[in-house]
Amino acid sequence: MSRFITNHSTKDLAARLAELISFSKELKFLVGFFYFSGWQELYEPLRKVAQDNPDLRLKVLVGMGVDRHAGELIEVAKGFQGTGREVAQALVEELAQALSDPRLDLPDFPEQARFFLRLLKEGRLEVRKTREPNHAKLYLFKVDAPQQRLLGSPGKFITGSSNLTHAGLRGQHEFNVEIGDYGFEEAEAYFDELWKNAVPLHPKDILRLEEVVERGSLAALPTPFEIYALLLRRYLDVVEALPERQAPALYLERVGYRPLRYQLDAVELLLRILEEYGGAILADVVGLGKTVVAALVAREHGGRGIVIAPPGLIGESGQYGWLKYLEDFGLYDWRAFSTGKLDEALAFVQGPGKDVELVIVDEAHRFRNPDTESYALLQAITAGRKVLLLTATPYNNYPLDVFALLRLFTVPGNAKVGPTSDLEGYFRKLTERFKAYSYVLRHHGSRDRKRREKAERLYRAHFDRDLPVDTRLVKKALKLVEKALEEVAREVRSVLAPVTVRRNRLDLVKDPRYREHLPEFSRLEDPKPLFYELSPEQSAFYDQVVDKWFGPEGAFKGAIYQPALYREGFFGEEEEIEESPEKIFAVESQRNLADFMRRLLVRRFESSFGAFVRTVERLVKAHERALSFAKETGYFILGRDGLEKLLSRFEAGEEPIEVEEFLELLLQEDAEAIARGERSRERVYRLEEFAQKDLFLHHIEDDLALLTRVYAQAAKLRLADPEQDPKAEALVRFLRGSLQKEPERKVVVFSEFTDTVEHVAERLRSSGIRVLAVGRQVSANLIREVVLNFDASLPEERRRDDYDVLVTSDKLSEGVNLHRAGTVVNYDIPWNPTRLIQRVGRINRIGQKVFDNLYIYHFFPTERGKGVVDPSQVAAHKLFLIHKALGEDAKVLSPEEEPSPAMVYHKLTHLPEEEESFDTWVRLEWERVRALEPGIEERIARLPNRVKAARPGEERVLLVARKGLGFYAYTKEGDGRPQPVPFPEALGEAKAEPETPRLEPSPRFWEAYRELEKALSRNEPEPFPSNSIEQKALRNLNTAKVHCERLGDETKVALLEALIKDIRQYKRLPRYVLRRLAQVELDGEEEAYGRFDSVLEEVRARFGHIVGRDPEGGHTPEMVVALEWRGDVGRHPREEEGPDAG
Repeated sequence: MSRFITNHSTKDLAARLAELISFSKELKFLVGFFYFSGWQELYEPLRKVAQDNPDLRLKVLVGMGVDRHAGELIEVAKGFQGTGREVAQALVEELAQALSDPRLDLPDFPEQARFFLRLLKEGRLEVRKTREPNHAKLYLFKVDAPQQRLLGSPGKFITGSSNLTHAGLRGQHEFNVEIGDYGFEEAEAYFDELWKNAVPLHPKDILRLEEVVERGSLAALPTPFEIYALLLRRYLDVVEALPERQAPALYLERVGYRPLRYQLDAVELLLRILEEYGGAILADVVGLGKTVVAALVAREHGGRGIVIAPPGLIGESGQYGWLKYLEDFGLYDWRAFSTGKLDEALAFVQGPGKDVELVIVDEAHRFRNPDTESYALLQAITAGRKVLLLTATPYNNYPLDVFALLRLFTVPGNAKVGPTSDLEGYFRKLTERFKAYSYVLRHHGSRDRKRREKAERLYRAHFDRDLPVDTRLVKKALKLVEKALEEVAREVRSVLAPVTVRRNRLDLVKDPRYREHLPEFSRLEDPKPLFYELSPEQSAFYDQVVDKWFGPEGAFKGAIYQPALYREGFFGEEEEIEESPEKIFAVESQRNLADFMRRLLVRRFESSFGAFVRTVERLVKAHERALSFAKETGYFILGRDGLEKLLSRFEAGEEPIEVEEFLELLLQEDAEAIARGERSRERVYRLEEFAQKDLFLHHIEDDLALLTRVYAQAAKLRLADPEQDPKAEALVRFLRGSLQKEPERKVVVFSEFTDTVEHVAERLRSSGIRVLAVGRQVSANLIREVVLNFDASLPEERRRDDYDVLVTSDKLSEGVNLHRAGTVVNYDIPWNPTRLIQRVGRINRIGQKVFDNLYIYHFFPTERGKGVVDPSQVAAHKLFLIHKALGEDAKVLSPEEEPSPAMVYHKLTHLPEEEESFDTWVRLEWERVRALEPGIEERIARLPNRVKAARPGEERVLLVARKGLGFYAYTKEGDGRPQPVPFPEALGEAKAEPETPRLEPSPRFWEAYRELEKALSRNEPEPFPSNSIEQKALRNLNTAKVHCERLGDETKVALLEALIKDIRQYKRLPRYVLRRLAQVELDGEEEAYGRFDSVLEEVRARFGHIVGRDPEGGHTPEMVVALEWRGDVGRHPREEEGPDAG
């Protein structure tokens, strides 16, 4: 037999050691470090020999230290000059590290660890540590007398390169030699000399190791209550692990700002998130001082940066807005760009601002559509830089809203945030579910048969059952859909959590960390109704407008907004359209446009009768011209501007043939612009190509007749006459009474529409009220007037008192202080609670209390007449009709709330309920848990990063892991597939009390555990649908690559390869860019390649840096907690010993 052992083929060291152990009476091993993976390899032969031979002795001498690097244990040559006791303690701690190595996370490990511990306690295993580093590997096997006579030697020894690890004994190539005929005595003498001078483990050390095995190693079996406490504490360790630095607070005081603990915490946490993920979202509710926090983050981060904000928030140097904050915080080399000047911002960061490190985007929720050029420009600006996004509404009910924000600083195909590295695929699936559930809720009872049938099909597809017919059962089925929709929202928020800082006023009041340091703030009263009376005729007209004519199933078709629908023959079709991405985009975008215009008419009617009548008048003219032009020329033009230009040609006396030539030229320009990717839909259509030509013209005629009738009735009722406007009159009466009662309480009147603002302001001026209006034009001088008259943060000597009332659009609902006003009047109803919060946030500023109570009023329509006893009932009916007409624009009800007149009225007259944040809930729950079990914090602190437990319950396994700053969970029920679970929900499932029984994991546990681990670390990208814009872009890029390879253009080939790799793997390119790349038809003609080249050059110049380098990989799990529910057994026998057992 060869003396050389190389771990090659059958010559592995583990097998040979097992053979030698079987006839040895004493083992002496000198190793670099005691890795437990080596003990695992020798466990079976040692167990058998120890059982058969009670006199077996094993001495292990450890010659090296150990450190953990990048999650791996590595040997280090470190001497130790301390006392023998300190050396022994260091050895115990190193053994503790070895016993918590994640690679030992195997079913047999607990038994193997306890066997190791038993041998130590019995004295059959001794472990010592050399005082000086020793890297030698020596394995001595001393045999009994008969074997010694046979060998002619006291035993055999092996020396060479192999350490006592799995890799050294079996897993990798090594070179060792086995010697039995000479040298044993000398080798043993060398070992014995080292052993004599080494530091032994004392009984106290062995007790510590016992504690490590039972409480700090992968063999630990904590109670369910300890598991629950561990999850709470580890989460708080992440959100509270903040440095206590004095400099930020001192700076705030120096520049005149009050340092608030919740703001200082936010600064530190945001800096940590920025470092970990490259981006963060500050989503505190309106009025908590996001701008102050962001400016302090910029100062503490260091380096140069830029701010991107809406024009009204840029401000004026030394006066207000971002320019003032940049000066206050000493950020003199920073620049501020308005959202309308993104091209300038991109040119700056690609030129003189190349050293910009941090980009702050204020009101970031404006960038929710990745299809737009402005979003693509913002992504180009933020690429390769850290990004801080400010928004009070990061999630506004649509999953893609959140994804759009996240992709500004994450790599969608290789993300560090989220339960899977393919964030794009994850959100695509979430969005599909969201759309399906929303469609079912909206159309399950539709009068339109096709919509109703589609809702039924979607229900069947997602819930594997038919939608019931019985009304009582339908409600139950819809509750299931609502629950599924809520689940989508929880999953979205769970993805956001690691990169988001969000607190509301309730958090500050309840959170033990902040409640003792709170500044005073005003009490915000529930909204009160301001009724305006309609005559019976006006009331009937009101109902017809919002229901019969412009409701979701009303008479208005909106045909002129969706010609592509009729050209393709899709009008009336509710099925998913199986067409090219371009056709689908054109049809769907025009459908959305028509529905938007219908809802816009309802919103304008609710806002102001005058605004509505002017809109209807314009629409009548537009329909008349479009219909006349279509019939006369055989063409249809989408868009009023194009039609106006052509009509001017008619009026100039041009012949029809000249107009037709012009139209054909426009058609050709359209085709070329779309091929270049400069536009996504046509302006000009040939009616002869329409599959539903007659229906199209008929529907335009129907809409024209409807609009004409509506306009005539409005004129008859004198609705456009300001002197006959009951709503404006009610506002005048209210303002006079309010200002007379409290002259110091200024009032802000909000409207969604600028023409309503102008209409109302004119009426107020004519009534002698001192009013300032912010309508269509918002100049710097006008904003200055607003600040001087309505901003209470200005020093007294700079304030002016020229106006009592401010009438404004929502241009001032973001980022401007108006808290010298104590009342907000919503002239039109804020159907989205977010808008209400933003409006009220202008007067409800924390730390800047002016009034004890703040008031909100909504205008509601009611009816004048003897039969009206309770105006709120009439108002509730009309509000319900509007709510139904607005569809997805109305968000006052949550998905699980049943729409009804009473419910809509109730929600509009009560403030949106604030819920404590998850962080606050965890802090309060941790306080409760600590009070229940004194000492629980010390016990769980000793637990390793991987722990498991079992408890009674319905069969399932839950796995929770920390990756980066995020916590993610998956669950597996019975034989089902692993499913992601939002961490708050997982924590709720894991909730336990001290008396919750502890069980051993079942035999089936490990199979489920491995499946869940695989799901947690899965990083295969989700494939794109075959008809997606990504697939079309890929086809064009691959075609162009072949063409460029044929031409030998290596530079262009490299760019094309980078773009292809990014789309397939990293998915960073903005959808605007993908659409540009997809819309050129590469038909083999040189002209087509020329058009594609021009698109490619623009992509390279503006967006090429986005794909310039491969990103870093995602996080590996730093903590894994598994909990099994078992329905087959009772209490674990050790449970009787109490939570400290073991």
